[in-house]
Order: sequence, then structure tokens, then C-alpha cells
Amino acid sequence: MISTESHERNGEPITIERYQEQPTFLLHGAQVTTIYANDGQDLQSYHNYTQAPDQPLPGTQEAEKLAEDVWTDTDPDFARGLSLLVVENQQRSYVDANGEEHQFPVLWVKFAHENGSYNWVTVAGGNKIVEVERNSEWDYFGGRRATEEWDNDDWVQARNGERPQLAAPHARA
Repeated sequence: MISTESHERNGEPITIERYQEQPTFLLHGAQVTTIYANDGQDLQSYHNYTQAPDQPLPGTQEAEKLAEDVWTDTDPDFARGLSLLVVENQQRSYVDANGEEHQFPVLWVKFAHENGSYNWVTVAGGNKIVEVERNSEWDYFGGRRATEEWDNDDWVQARNGERPQLAAPHARA
């Protein structure tokens, strides 16, 4: 682990942990980042960008089933309040220790929750779960995400005044 930080997400205290092979922070580096609320009891976000899977993506229905299983296995009560919205083909990337960018395709499986939040599971090749995001709120007036993006290096840099504000749909830093 290279860092543990405490911040707020949706007005609640959270703990962010970032794991990398390199002993120092690498911008957009191969990483696993977790965000927990309730003193480490509730996973709010998980990102695993440690390798570009070389297996094919699952089919849409298989990705939906994998995503539903993630919610059911982690919090059955929460899962009962979810409704599938969309499955999209997207790309994810990370930078290795040599500075080389690796991109890989994913299926982004997005759900709405009866509490008004958006939630998703992102599936890469070989059925690898690379993202889980829970309780992401939306700023309808601003046309952008309302929930802080502590797992997004560019957003954190903008928050720290190290780069310009990200365009919508990213949250305001």
C-alpha cells in the first residue's frame, strides 16, 4: 500500500487506500484503489487497473449476471433496490512503471438504485471485475457527477489545484 487517506464522499467520512507495485505514487499508474465508508465496513468504490486482460469480453447478458452477482454477494439488501440501466462498451487504461500506457476494453454495467444513486460494475476480459462503484450521486442542474472522484488521479489533481477543472460529466473538484 502506498497511501491511506481520509476524506468525505457524499458528505460522509471515507477511507481511501491505494496499492501499487512502485513504492511511490505513479500518476495513472497500475493500481488497486478502494474507498470504504462506515469505518471500513461498506465498500463504496473499487478500481483494479493492474493488468490489461488478454481474454475476450463476456457477452452482455453474462456481464449483467456478473454485475448482479457482485451486488448480491456483497450486500443483498442493497442489491434488491437496484434496476439495470445500461451496458456500454468502454475503454480503461493505466500507465506502467516504464511510462507505457495500456488500454483495454470493458463492459460498464450501470444500475439505478431506489435511493436515487447510480451504481456500476465494470467487467474486463476473462470476466475480471475491474470497477465497482456504489452510491454515485448526480448533479442534474450541472449535468455532471456530484459524488467526489477520489479514485480518479485527474480529479484529485484538479482538487489540489494542480490542473484545470475536469469537464462534465466529471464532478467538480
